[in-house]
Amino acid sequence: MVIQIGIYLFLILSALLTSVLSAIFGLAGGAIFFVMLTWALSIREAVPLHSIVQLISNFSRWAFYFHAIQWKIVIRFILLIVPGAYLGGLCLQWINPDWLEVMVGIFILISVVIPTPQKGQSFSVNWYILLGFLSSFLGMLVAVSGPLIASFFLLNQIKKEELVATKAVCQGLTQLAKIQAFGSVVGFSYAAYSGLILVLCVAAIIGTFIGSQLLQKMTDEQYDKYNKYILVVLALSLLLKPFLGMLIDF
Repeated sequence: MVIQIGIYLFLILSALLTSVLSAIFGLAGGAIFFVMLTWALSIREAVPLHSIVQLISNFSRWAFYFHAIQWKIVIRFILLIVPGAYLGGLCLQWINPDWLEVMVGIFILISVVIPTPQKGQSFSVNWYILLGFLSSFLGMLVAVSGPLIASFFLLNQIKKEELVATKAVCQGLTQLAKIQAFGSVVGFSYAAYSGLILVLCVAAIIGTFIGSQLLQKMTDEQYDKYNKYILVVLALSLLLKPFLGMLIDF
């Protein structure tokens, strides 16, 4: 009983702190929280629970930054997220997630090092249709779609509040599709974890409020610099993870 309470407290604190980070940068928090979940729970429990807590975390950022949402991006992003989630669920037993993470890590590094488009230039918003599909598909398998989305947004010169707000809506809808897929295709029972889900979601909302206050004190230049640093760290962790695993097994 004492051990279980300790695990709950650890996860509540993790949900709070990582939501603060996500509310500031729109990324990293979800990836770190997923790692924390895997320390306390099995991978088959961690992935669906991560999805539902991140759904609430993303929708709370939606509420705090509603004025900055870029709806032209959201509309395109959501077109293929349901097929992507269901296809990812069907492929859950057949695809090695380690190598998918490596490919995502490579893309993130490329997005950071290539020259940023000049002011007034950006990729066509229609590319967000493909990004939505990839986000939900990969999210079912590796739970690292957030950094992928953030790296693409970085290439399109979106301001910090717009990035956090728009990405929150896109990821929240992606998580919603994943939750449905886990319940129907994979057969996961959320009701069995209702108490834990409730306290984690409350912690996520509180963390979002704290992070939103901190974001207002950061300049666009500081935001872009720190955002790139975080993306590089996440990308390198994805690239090194399978190789570290092989060394440990060896």
